[in-house]
Amino acid sequence: MRSTSQETDSVRSLMRHAWDNVETVRAVARAQYYDVGEDAQPSRHPFWRFLDPTALFAFDNQPEPWRLRAWWKSPDAWRYAERSPAGTEEEYVAVGHHWTYRMNGQQMAYGVFPVKELPLVLSVGSPQWTAYENCQRVGWLNPALWVDSMSLTVLEHARIQDYEVFHVLAYPDPDALRTQRGLFDPTQDLEWVTAGHVFQLWVNAYTGFFRRLSAEADNGRAWDILIDILEINQPLDGGIF
Repeated sequence: MRSTSQETDSVRSLMRHAWDNVETVRAVARAQYYDVGEDAQPSRHPFWRFLDPTALFAFDNQPEPWRLRAWWKSPDAWRYAERSPAGTEEEYVAVGHHWTYRMNGQQMAYGVFPVKELPLVLSVGSPQWTAYENCQRVGWLNPALWVDSMSLTVLEHARIQDYEVFHVLAYPDPDALRTQRGLFDPTQDLEWVTAGHVFQLWVNAYTGFFRRLSAEADNGRAWDILIDILEINQPLDGGIF
């Protein structure tokens, strides 16, 4: 049963304030991207083939999903890493005014924020932004971006495993597209957002953060993200930054 507009407004408020009073974050997620849409011709998967969300295996030659990891420590320490199915890992670390970019553990670039010219294009962060601005641009970690970008409807209030969640349907808000807010800000990487026509969000009913997100394209699922670990305001192990 679909929710009332009052419940949807309540969930929007919960999502918008997810980052309030957050001092530390440790997050680990799995992401898989599927070969859907016209760009995937002629090798795209069959119409409406929804894969097992617990496996996230889309390609025979890529038996592992993407691994996403993030750490935040207020006021200005941020670390984000992405490991591809092929095993390549990219990492961006920002502490105060200093930033570092690593590939497979090797330092590839570093410097002091703010930079006048970007030395290279990084897919995991930017020294043109502060540590906080970097962490707030990670779509699966910042529910407020979705509130600012999408029309939302709560489909169900339920329990998944040990978590109480709101299952939310999201689709682009025309006003957000015109004003380029949130996910549609010109500084965002739009490819992963525009891969879907409609999105499903599973929102933790207590924290406002996500447990899972997925994008549904014209002929199947475009991507799926499962958040395996999300620890808020817990001590971070030494040496993380």
